[in-house]
Amino acid sequence: MSAWLLLSTMGFYPVTPGSTQYALGAAHVPHIALQLQRPRPHTLHIVTRGNAAPGRLLRVEVDGQALPTPFITHQQLTTARRITFVFTD
Repeated sequence: MSAWLLLSTMGFYPVTPGSTQYALGAAHVPHIALQLQRPRPHTLHIVTRGNAAPGRLLRVEVDGQALPTPFITHQQLTTARRITFVFTD
């Protein structure tokens, strides 16, 4: 249960256990940095822009590119450098 809470706090969670897709929600932290080791060592930054409390989610960007659907793949998560949740006031 604690893993699901952590994933949801970062803004995504597995659609189905064992699936390679994650549903996007809303990140509940202004910034978090994850040290990933695979496929190559790098840091993934998850950032929230805008006021998340009263606002609504406009879009999610992966390395500056808006995602077309409310899902992200495992490969996108493990290779991305920055995921940005953009909110409106």
